[in-house]
Amino acid sequence: SRARRLFAGMIPLLNKILEEESYFPAETHQSEGEDSTDGRVGNDSDGDSGEGRNSRGKYEQMNEESASQSVLYLRCCAYLVEAYLQGLIERTTHKRKSRNKYSNNMTIDSENEINLQTAVPIIDEAYQVAEILHSTLFPLHQLSTADPPSKTRKQSKQTLSSIFAMCETYWHGHFEDREQFVTQLIPLLLIKCLDVTAQKADIKRLHSIRDALNLLDFEDEESIASLKLHLLRTVSSPLFLQTAEGRKFISHLFRLHPSFVNDLHQAIKVQLPCVKRSILKAYAEIYFTAWKASCDSRNNDSEEVDRDDIQTAIEENVLQDIMHAGIHAAVPNTAKTVRSVLDQFYTKKKTPVVESMLHRLYGPLLWRALSSSNARVRIQA
Repeated sequence: SRARRLFAGMIPLLNKILEEESYFPAETHQSEGEDSTDGRVGNDSDGDSGEGRNSRGKYEQMNEESASQSVLYLRCCAYLVEAYLQGLIERTTHKRKSRNKYSNNMTIDSENEINLQTAVPIIDEAYQVAEILHSTLFPLHQLSTADPPSKTRKQSKQTLSSIFAMCETYWHGHFEDREQFVTQLIPLLLIKCLDVTAQKADIKRLHSIRDALNLLDFEDEESIASLKLHLLRTVSSPLFLQTAEGRKFISHLFRLHPSFVNDLHQAIKVQLPCVKRSILKAYAEIYFTAWKASCDSRNNDSEEVDRDDIQTAIEENVLQDIMHAGIHAAVPNTAKTVRSVLDQFYTKKKTPVVESMLHRLYGPLLWRALSSSNARVRIQA
């Protein structure tokens, strides 16, 4: 087909660009010392030195132009792959709507129903082009942040955004092997969201691919150590806490793995004594949403991670720890601040599942606190 020929024609040049790293402007400073120490004196030396500088200037300009063209070619390839993927999504959506309409008049057998949810296949040539483009994300990010600013640096930022969009489309389209296209996308989107120049649109993009975080291997600590540190930074980011998608994203982090629950809680806990009331409300929403989702996931029993462990970790390592801190705080204002994080639970305490949880977690704490020799502890209990 024409699509196969188009993408097949891109692959050799993409491989060459990748192997030669031609999207990086070449370093030309190595020859500077050689030209200046040739041992010649007088006017000839000055003339040769001037010619050498002119030659180097032209060489640098040519390499800058070559790098610029390589970056533009990467962006064009990303546009073409995304357009191809969008076309597949439209056709697949149309087919599914047709089948759903058909199912109103006739029952679809279970095998066909399952096929509607399977991964969407794409041609091998398009997959190879997308794979090559995805592998350039880290180098392009390095180029986009390099000094001094240049034409290639500006273009690399635009190309980076184009490849981001291509990878996001690949993920949202449920194409085959889509997990291969988020390994570089997630860390770079996360870095972008934590940058001082981040915007709400960046948070929404990261939130839209939050399910890709479920692929993280928390059993292999070394492989995700750097990414975990960036994820922990989101709980103190004003932009994450001020946007609905940001708060939902943080709530989702609590459901990744039981071992990560306490790390997130400790990162939030150190913020509590000195944050504004609006931030406390954000944390209250995050905790309640995370706990409620863990209960729902446990009932659905459809997740890979043991949701019993997730819910237990949230209740015992997070909620009960907040309850204990509120009862045993040495300063009344601190106790009030800490307890306000549980406001959403108190508001919904008439709900059977919430009432049961509060009774179960508060029970042993109140029993010990009311018999404490410390008068303040008894009052706060």
